[in-house]
Amino acid sequence: MAQKPQCSIRFEKVDRSGLQALRRHDLRQGGNFDHVDLSRTHLNSDLVGCSETLLDDVDAHIQENGARIRPNVKAPFISGICTVSPEYFRDDDQGPGEYNEARMQMFAVAVTEHLEKRFGDDLIWAAIDLDEETPHVDFVVANIHRYNTKSGKEIAEVSPGKAFGKGRDAFAKEQDLFAASLSHLGIERGARGSTSKHENPRAYEKRMAREAAADREQAGAELREARALKTKTAVEAEGVRAVQTGILMPRAPREDGGDWSVTLTPPNLHREDKKSWYEDWKARAEKTGALSTVVESAKHFYGALRKCGVSFKDLWAQKERDSADQRKDRGQDMEI
Repeated sequence: MAQKPQCSIRFEKVDRSGLQALRRHDLRQGGNFDHVDLSRTHLNSDLVGCSETLLDDVDAHIQENGARIRPNVKAPFISGICTVSPEYFRDDDQGPGEYNEARMQMFAVAVTEHLEKRFGDDLIWAAIDLDEETPHVDFVVANIHRYNTKSGKEIAEVSPGKAFGKGRDAFAKEQDLFAASLSHLGIERGARGSTSKHENPRAYEKRMAREAAADREQAGAELREARALKTKTAVEAEGVRAVQTGILMPRAPREDGGDWSVTLTPPNLHREDKKSWYEDWKARAEKTGALSTVVESAKHFYGALRKCGVSFKDLWAQKERDSADQRKDRGQDMEI
């Protein structure tokens, strides 16, 4: 039985500069974009609030609630990220950066409803990013904690710690709540009892960027290797054709046993026809895409052969063997 897609919600305490960095990154105005396809950034959208006014919205929320931030609280806000394993979003024929539109929309709705239910008015902002390898939701919370002093005075403070319960199981309970909100989508909680440590959202994104860069490098290397093989095959095929038709002829072999030099010899044509013959050769070379330079001389063609690891000496030897076999076959036919 196939494993269901798994979800995760991560939290990190941030200060005002952290909010500013998050805002700039979400607007793609700063930060590391190695894992971002900027041509699809216009697909990103705010689900709650607005990334452009994030800092102003946080200040307004604090002011409206008459809250204060204690001087000893260095990171009073909560930044978070909601993720689901890639297979939830992708159809069988889709890869990184692609997603099923309907499933993405259902994920966005379910996450928004969960965050609004969990944090209420303290949820300042949430947005879904669609320009990375897998859709995910970033969010910001300014948790307002209220309590009464001994004199009965009510105090309101921005307190990230009070947003979660006490104890080692506090974040595990958050994972349970999040998974329950997404269970109707066929998504389940990540493995329980995992020995892996909690990874904050920024560290997670940096790791995703490194992995995406490594995947692109591997894909690029495989593509370059495939192109090189295709080019070599095309060059070799053109070389065989040139040798077999007598267009490419050998000069004297090198004494050191190295590969032969060659000369590009057009068929026996009148002077006025040689120009059109070379033009035809040039058009053929450009059409096949076999050569990086226009083949107007033996030097260009021979260089392309060597660059692709194709030996003219071997091509000519094969022609000689084929010719000998043909002469032998004709001799046998005559004897019969």
